[in-house]
Amino acid sequence: MKHSATKIFILALFFGLAMILGCGEKETPPEATTKEVQEEAKEEVKEIQEEVKEETGDVVDSVTEFTIEQKEEYIAKVNEQMLVMEKKIQELKDDVQALEGDARENMAKQIDDLGAMYEKAANELSTIKDQGMDGWSEAMQSLDNTMNQLDLVYQDVKSKLE
Repeated sequence: MKHSATKIFILALFFGLAMILGCGEKETPPEATTKEVQEEAKEEVKEIQEEVKEETGDVVDSVTEFTIEQKEEYIAKVNEQMLVMEKKIQELKDDVQALEGDARENMAKQIDDLGAMYEKAANELSTIKDQGMDGWSEAMQSLDNTMNQLDLVYQDVKSKLE
């Protein structure tokens, strides 16, 4: 019986030791493989890119709307200036009718030149209206120069009639 008790003790010790060693923290397999992690990261990057594109698109849309609004305001302003200038040119033509001889011919020629400059400005304005947003600021500067020249020539002709 002494042997049996020793055998049971050794067996109990062995099973106890096996249980202690076997019940330790087991190594858990990774939840995802490296490939799966890379795929998830790619998806997250794609989502972020889409968000950035949407936000950038909103900014671009806002800038475009602002620029279109500026263009429309500019066209309206120049249209008004053109109407005023048309009336002024007509008044000059009416005033020239009171003149006689060479003075009348000379002033009529200057007013015709003024009218040609007015037509040039009208053509430039028409081009800006039909033009897309590309290059419209350069066309606007050209039209501004033409309008300034038109006003200077008008002032010169008017002063000669007074």
